[in-house]
Amino acid sequence: MAKPKRVDVEAVQRDLRYRLRTEGAEAAYQALLEVCRSSTAPMPAKATAGTALLRSAGLDKPEKDVAEKELFELTAEELDREVRRIKAEMAEEEGGEVDVFD
Repeated sequence: MAKPKRVDVEAVQRDLRYRLRTEGAEAAYQALLEVCRSSTAPMPAKATAGTALLRSAGLDKPEKDVAEKELFELTAEELDREVRRIKAEMAEEEGGEVDVFD
């Protein structure tokens, strides 16, 4: 009787996660778009598909204002914008150019 082949479970799981994030995400996106664009899909199905698309894009709720976010929640772009804003405020108060890191 042949001995069962050992499988690297972690490698299989890594591969599966990768495929779900790439092929699976693309397939899900295409399926949801098809439902939204279908002239024969029931309205509840279209609404559910549309909500899923918006949610996955992060567009289902208003974006937090930068002032409402903690520093660790800010994107690099938001951080850069805040640094420039603070520099401008400091320069205005000091009457000249101010380096935040001095």
